[in-house]
This record gives sequence, structure tokens and C-alpha cells, in this order.
Amino acid sequence: MLDFDGTLAPLAITPAKAALPRSVRMKLLECSKYFSVVVISGRSLSDIKRKVGLKNIIYAGNHGLEWQIGKRKNRVSEPSGAKKLLNAAKRSFKKIEKNYPGVLLEDKHLSLAIHFRNLDPILVPGLKRDINTIIKMINIFGTPQILLSKKVIELRPKSNWNKGKFALFIQEYLQNKLGIKFTPIYLGDDTTDEDVFSALRQKITIRVGQSKISQAKYYLKNVRQVEKFLDWLLKK
Repeated sequence: MLDFDGTLAPLAITPAKAALPRSVRMKLLECSKYFSVVVISGRSLSDIKRKVGLKNIIYAGNHGLEWQIGKRKNRVSEPSGAKKLLNAAKRSFKKIEKNYPGVLLEDKHLSLAIHFRNLDPILVPGLKRDINTIIKMINIFGTPQILLSKKVIELRPKSNWNKGKFALFIQEYLQNKLGIKFTPIYLGDDTTDEDVFSALRQKITIRVGQSKISQAKYYLKNVRQVEKFLDWLLKK
């Protein structure tokens, strides 16, 4: 099980410019001949499928809120008022977007991501204050859940579902389907991946990029070392 941005693919200036190296794609394809391969991303399901471009693996988008196994797609049920909440947040942010050049608003249908990697650092505190104001304004539709990633603030309806819950779900699903017990391996680089490191704390968890507070058992420096790890895994 692997994250995408910062794990399989280098972080890019914008989400659209992120690209999976061809050599990594080929190693994932080779891995899928021997293992169940699952990509769990914060991107929408359609986006992560397009970025990876392999047919014989399992995909989960929106931090596990939606997924595809073979030809079957599924998703976690949206709480009441979810669409109204996200639409209100989107409208409100559009009104202040011009004040923050370089910020990108990404509508992922089940969540709303505000990317500020290209924003002048001086403006970041103001952006965060305005987002807090927006959250207070849209509380009439419910209180959104806030996910903080690398230079991304994500708003979505409150849910007890996350990458960790999905990892446990897909582990149980595959073990029941295949009729075997196995040890899952998870690689991720972001704060949202900590939910998986916690859920799979007795398994093999690998943090990509150093963090003093990560719950992962092991550590790789960067995407390049992830590729070397996949290569080593195939040789075993």
C-alpha cells in the first residue's frame, strides 16, 4: 500500500504537474504480479487512476473515502448536508481567492483542497485566518473536518473514515478474498499517512521523508529510495 504524491511521485508545483516516473510505474506493474498493490491518495479517485495508469491494482481516492477494486467502485456514504457544506465553502473561498495569488483551489467533489505551495509565505497567516472565518460562516451546514498536509489545507464533511480505516478495510477484504493472512506494507510521506501508521502499528510502516514525531517504524529519504525499495522487494 502506497501514497502517491511525495511517495511514488515527486512533489510538484501544482497537483496537475505531478508525474509518476516511468521506471516506478514499471516496478509497480511488476509488483502487481506477486502482491496486491493498493494506491491510497488524497487525490480524487479519477485523478489518481489517471496519474498511475495501471489497470490491475486497487485505487483509493480522497484519503480512502472512495475506491475501486477491479471494475467495482464504491465510496463512504456522505453525511447529511455534505454537498451544501462544500458548495458554501467553495463560494466563500472564491470571493477571497484573488487576495492570494498563487493559491489553487481544487474541487475533489467529496472534499475541497486549498493548495498554497506557490503563495508568498508572508500571506500564509492571512490565508489561514480567512479560512477560519469561512469555516465559522458555513457552520450552518455543519462543521467541516480540516486535514493539514504539505502546503495544503483540505476541508471535507466530518467523518470517522480516513486512510487508516481504509487500509484496515482493504487488508481484511483481501485476506478474506484470497483466503490467506499476510503482512501489509505501507509507504507514505504526509501527515494524513500517520493514520495508516497508527492503524498498522504492528505491521510494516515506512515514512518517506524524515519526521521526529512519525509513528512509522521505518524510514526512507525520498521518492528515489522508494523506487530502490520496490526494486529490492521484487528481487526478494
